[in-house]
Amino acid sequence: AVAHIHTIEFQKRGLPHMHLLLILDQSSRPTTPLEVNSIVRAYWPNPDTEPRLFDIVKRCMVHGPCGALKPDAPCMSNGKCSKGFPKSYQWETVMTRDGYPVYARPNDGRSYEVRGFHADNRWIVPYNPYLSSRYNAHINVECVVSFAAAKYITKYTHKGPHLEKPPKLIWPNIGAMH
Repeated sequence: AVAHIHTIEFQKRGLPHMHLLLILDQSSRPTTPLEVNSIVRAYWPNPDTEPRLFDIVKRCMVHGPCGALKPDAPCMSNGKCSKGFPKSYQWETVMTRDGYPVYARPNDGRSYEVRGFHADNRWIVPYNPYLSSRYNAHINVECVVSFAAAKYITKYTHKGPHLEKPPKLIWPNIGAMH
């Protein structure tokens, strides 16, 4: 990464939650579906070939239930999931003009019981297999392929009085900029 910006906020239950944007060198930025797929997945891992990752995704990376399955879920707003779940099926990753890829979520018939409902690929939160395996935790990974899409992180870095410290933009060899 040539730079990164992050902020830590405290969620409703008081737990710390970090938003991190890594700014990659131009030559390292994913610009094709194949490159995005090498970083981010939004579908079930194969339980036979990746059993540990499968267990982590099942425990940490499934959204829901919400919507008609649980209308009183915390993510619900005006009768809809505020996070957009369940997502639509998507056979392959597609690059969009707004800078966010639409990740592959194939309708491959795989569905597993999680928290009392059957979750298929439409309910999987995007993740990086290495990070999920390494940290055994919920780590939502998104590929932002345009500078305009980076506005996502700024809503968190400039959000309200709950911030303990102002966010830092870190440029290697230069240092922190507040």
